[in-house]
Formats: sequence, C-alpha cells, structure tokens
Amino acid sequence: AVLRHAFDDLALLEVELRVLEMNDAAIRCYEACGFRVTGREPDTCELHGELYDDFIMTAHAGGWPEVHHA
Repeated sequence: AVLRHAFDDLALLEVELRVLEMNDAAIRCYEACGFRVTGREPDTCELHGELYDDFIMTAHAGGWPEVHHA
C-alpha cells in the first residue's frame, strides 16, 4: 500500500529504506515488494557486543511490478 501510494499517487521515482543486515525476514519481505539492496552503511548498530551494518534498499517506480498496481 505504501509503494502504491508513493509511485501511483505521489509520482515518486524511488523509495529508500534501511534495514539491519541481520534482519533476514524483513529483507526477504522488502525484496518481495520490489526493493533491492543498493548500498551498505557499516557498523550502524551494536547488539550484544556485535556490530551490524545497515542495508540501504531501494524500490524504483520503473521496477515496480505490475502485479502491485492491481
């Protein structure tokens, strides 16, 4: 719903988000919605003494799957 609003109603060209590299379930969900990893910011979070990177994920209006427009 958010991407539909962003691309169809607001006419944005892309939407970007950040997700911790260890959050595999969220990454799979975002990929299923059309996001792809486009960057990485190292050492943005420390959990239990371990550092994790942020993945930067982007969805582009041109790559927005037609199935989502329904």
